Amino acid sequence: MSAVAVAALFLGVTSGESATNRRVKRFATQSCSSSPETTEDSVVDEGDSVTIQCNFDDRVESCTWTHNEPMNENNQADSFDISCTGNEQLSGQSCNDDTRVQFQQSGTMCGITIQNSEPEDTGLWNLNAIGINPASGTIQTAKYEFEMFTYNRSTNYVINDDDNEVSSVDVTYNWDDRNDDWWGDYTNYENLVLTCGAQGGRPEPTFIWYIENNQNDELNEDSDGSISLSTRTNGQEDSYGYITNMESEIDIRIDQDFMRLLEDAGVDSNPEDGNVRFTITCEIDQGDSALTQYEQVDVRIEREYDSGALAASTIGLIVGLIIGVALLIILVVCLLVARSKKIWCFAENDYQYRGEKHQPRTQHDGARQAAPGGGGHGDPRQQHHSRQQRSPHRR
Repeated sequence: MSAVAVAALFLGVTSGESATNRRVKRFATQSCSSSPETTEDSVVDEGDSVTIQCNFDDRVESCTWTHNEPMNENNQADSFDISCTGNEQLSGQSCNDDTRVQFQQSGTMCGITIQNSEPEDTGLWNLNAIGINPASGTIQTAKYEFEMFTYNRSTNYVINDDDNEVSSVDVTYNWDDRNDDWWGDYTNYENLVLTCGAQGGRPEPTFIWYIENNQNDELNEDSDGSISLSTRTNGQEDSYGYITNMESEIDIRIDQDFMRLLEDAGVDSNPEDGNVRFTITCEIDQGDSALTQYEQVDVRIEREYDSGALAASTIGLIVGLIIGVALLIILVVCLLVARSKKIWCFAENDYQYRGEKHQPRTQHDGARQAAPGGGGHGDPRQQHHSRQQRSPHRR
């Protein structure tokens, strides 16, 4: 082929219409395919191969393939990260720009195989094919655009609510279980807020939170009312959205329910030194073909140690109840004794119980009780009567 024809072919490639998969004159694509098919959720595993190709209605003279990495996609008009031009004679050979790209061309078919795929292979692969009209001998062009998705392992991190990357955090359990009141000057529960980020993960990652390494006890709103979760997109690195950053935020209220959850997970929630220690794990999963990644944060919860002894207020209440019951029992016993002996327990000595009345004892009562010959004064009336009997003749 002459230099003029080659120049014409080159100009035909670079000055073709921008419409994808569109017939230019009579030369057009019949079918195009990717093996394997790729989507955002079904990507080519890193290191695997992918073949893209098109069939045309006429013989293909040459094909030019161009690609930009996702971060350079906006620079497509200026230059390309990969640009490979091949023909049937070069079929099976590698591209000079990237030896991973191997030409596959025969008759009306034009394609390439990309070996040892990389994350940077994601994005648009543009095909510019050149054919010659057999009737007129004129050069004709056709274009097609492939969108490819390859695996990209995310870059992960954990930050606190101040947006600082952390590997350990300290919080406080503000409730005093022993005294059933707020501890110290606290008046509310503290919240532990952590954000697990995955930058550029493809496929889009999912997040799972759990205590220690217990994957069976996933932390979510269903596992405990103290927990809330949210997942969001934290911007994208490129204009086409091939590199997306995802984040998962967990918000834990450090209250009695969460302390019980820790106990159920095998964590000592009431250590003698007052420091509850455990690890919270963020699992980043990008599908079956990807390695699962983990980010862990060591957590220390400071709390008031509950020795199991009763609170002072409770002890005082119990003692007061015991004393009150004891006094009530004593009073009842006294009343029963008083009723049986007809004596008031707290009566003074110069009172006695007679029937339903209390009457004071007088000197006359004592005289009446004295024996007639007992040395007492006796009853004056009896003495007077005796004198009358001894002196019958006195008038």
